[in-house]
Amino acid sequence: MAARIHNPAGIAPPRAAYSHAAALAGPHRVLHSAGQVGRKPDGTIPPDFRGQVEAVWDNLETILAANAMTLADIVKINFFLTDADDVVANREAFARRLGPEFRPTTTLLVIKALAQPALKIEAEIVAAAN
Repeated sequence: MAARIHNPAGIAPPRAAYSHAAALAGPHRVLHSAGQVGRKPDGTIPPDFRGQVEAVWDNLETILAANAMTLADIVKINFFLTDADDVVANREAFARRLGPEFRPTTTLLVIKALAQPALKIEAEIVAAAN
Protein backbone atom coordinates (compact mmCIF):
# COMPACT_ATOMS: atom_id res chain seq x y z
CA MET A 1 0.00 0.00 0.00
CA ALA A 2 1.17 3.52 -0.76
CA ALA A 3 -0.20 5.06 2.44
CA ARG A 4 1.18 5.14 5.96
CA ILE A 5 -1.81 4.27 8.11
CA HIS A 6 -1.31 5.20 11.74
CA ASN A 7 -2.78 6.26 15.06
CA PRO A 8 -0.88 9.28 16.37
CA ALA A 9 0.06 9.47 20.03
CA GLY A 10 -1.93 12.00 22.01
CA ILE A 11 -5.43 10.92 20.96
CA ALA A 12 -7.54 8.02 22.19
CA PRO A 13 -6.96 4.79 20.27
CA PRO A 14 -9.66 3.71 17.81
CA ARG A 15 -12.56 1.85 19.42
CA ALA A 16 -13.11 -0.43 16.40
CA ALA A 17 -11.33 -1.70 13.29
CA TYR A 18 -10.06 1.58 11.82
CA SER A 19 -7.17 4.02 12.00
CA HIS A 20 -7.21 7.76 12.64
CA ALA A 21 -5.01 8.86 9.74
CA ALA A 22 -3.52 7.85 6.41
CA ALA A 23 -0.71 9.86 4.84
CA LEU A 24 0.40 9.68 1.20
CA ALA A 25 3.88 10.59 0.05
CA GLY A 26 5.31 10.69 -3.45
CA PRO A 27 3.67 10.01 -6.77
CA HIS A 28 0.72 7.65 -6.44
CA ARG A 29 -2.42 6.77 -8.29
CA VAL A 30 -5.37 7.83 -6.16
CA LEU A 31 -8.90 6.51 -6.66
CA HIS A 32 -12.05 8.10 -5.23
CA SER A 33 -15.16 5.98 -5.64
CA ALA A 34 -18.70 7.16 -5.81
CA GLY A 35 -20.96 5.86 -3.08
CA GLN A 36 -21.69 2.19 -3.71
CA VAL A 37 -25.04 0.86 -2.56
CA GLY A 38 -26.30 -2.67 -2.02
CA ARG A 39 -27.27 -3.18 -5.65
CA LYS A 40 -26.10 -6.29 -7.49
CA PRO A 41 -24.80 -6.19 -11.09
CA ASP A 42 -28.23 -7.29 -12.37
CA GLY A 43 -29.80 -4.25 -10.70
CA THR A 44 -31.54 -6.11 -7.88
CA ILE A 45 -31.35 -4.95 -4.28
CA PRO A 46 -31.22 -7.69 -1.64
CA PRO A 47 -33.98 -7.21 0.95
CA ASP A 48 -31.69 -7.66 3.98
CA PHE A 49 -28.67 -5.74 5.25
CA ARG A 50 -26.28 -8.70 5.02
CA GLY A 51 -27.08 -9.18 1.33
CA GLN A 52 -26.66 -5.47 0.67
CA VAL A 53 -23.35 -5.12 2.52
CA GLU A 54 -21.91 -8.04 0.51
CA ALA A 55 -23.09 -6.36 -2.71
CA VAL A 56 -21.40 -3.12 -1.61
CA TRP A 57 -18.08 -4.91 -1.02
CA ASP A 58 -18.41 -6.78 -4.35
CA ASN A 59 -18.96 -3.44 -6.12
CA LEU A 60 -15.97 -1.84 -4.39
CA GLU A 61 -13.73 -4.78 -5.29
CA THR A 62 -14.86 -4.52 -8.92
CA ILE A 63 -14.02 -0.81 -9.01
CA LEU A 64 -10.61 -1.43 -7.45
CA ALA A 65 -9.80 -4.29 -9.85
CA ALA A 66 -10.79 -2.13 -12.83
CA ASN A 67 -8.10 0.28 -11.65
CA ALA A 68 -5.40 -2.34 -10.97
CA MET A 69 -5.93 -2.02 -7.21
CA THR A 70 -7.05 -4.32 -4.39
CA LEU A 71 -8.74 -3.93 -1.04
CA ALA A 72 -5.27 -3.53 0.48
CA ASP A 73 -4.96 -0.18 -1.35
CA ILE A 74 -7.90 1.38 0.51
CA VAL A 75 -6.92 4.48 2.48
CA LYS A 76 -10.36 5.73 3.58
CA ILE A 77 -13.88 4.29 3.80
CA ASN A 78 -17.06 6.22 4.57
CA PHE A 79 -20.09 4.11 5.53
CA PHE A 80 -23.66 5.38 5.60
CA LEU A 81 -26.19 3.07 7.30
CA THR A 82 -29.92 3.65 7.74
CA ASP A 83 -30.25 1.51 10.90
CA ALA A 84 -27.94 1.53 13.93
CA ASP A 85 -28.84 -2.13 14.50
CA ASP A 86 -26.75 -2.96 11.39
CA VAL A 87 -23.47 -1.56 12.77
CA VAL A 88 -22.31 -4.96 14.08
CA ALA A 89 -23.11 -6.73 10.79
CA ASN A 90 -21.23 -3.97 8.94
CA ARG A 91 -18.17 -4.45 11.17
CA GLU A 92 -18.33 -8.21 10.61
CA ALA A 93 -18.39 -7.75 6.81
CA PHE A 94 -15.53 -5.24 7.08
CA ALA A 95 -13.40 -7.72 9.05
CA ARG A 96 -14.28 -10.60 6.73
CA ARG A 97 -13.29 -8.65 3.62
CA LEU A 98 -10.27 -6.75 4.95
CA GLY A 99 -8.96 -9.06 7.65
CA PRO A 100 -8.51 -8.32 11.34
CA GLU A 101 -5.25 -6.36 11.03
CA PHE A 102 -6.01 -3.96 8.16
CA ARG A 103 -7.38 -0.70 9.54
CA PRO A 104 -7.83 2.10 7.01
CA THR A 105 -9.29 5.39 8.14
CA THR A 106 -13.03 4.98 8.47
CA THR A 107 -16.14 7.02 9.17
CA LEU A 108 -19.54 5.47 9.87
CA LEU A 109 -22.72 7.52 9.95
CA VAL A 110 -26.24 6.36 10.73
CA ILE A 111 -28.57 8.48 8.65
CA LYS A 112 -32.32 8.76 8.14
CA ALA A 113 -32.44 7.48 4.55
CA LEU A 114 -30.55 6.89 1.32
CA ALA A 115 -31.66 7.79 -2.21
CA GLN A 116 -34.04 4.82 -2.49
CA PRO A 117 -36.16 3.51 0.40
CA ALA A 118 -34.97 -0.10 -0.07
CA LEU A 119 -31.29 0.83 0.40
CA LYS A 120 -29.75 0.14 3.80
CA ILE A 121 -26.05 0.92 3.20
CA GLU A 122 -23.80 3.07 1.03
CA ALA A 123 -20.00 3.15 1.14
CA GLU A 124 -17.37 5.21 -0.64
CA ILE A 125 -13.63 4.72 -0.67
CA VAL A 126 -10.36 6.45 -1.37
CA ALA A 127 -7.55 4.12 -2.48
CA ALA A 128 -3.93 4.74 -3.43
CA ALA A 129 -1.32 2.63 -5.18
CA ASN A 130 2.11 3.10 -6.71
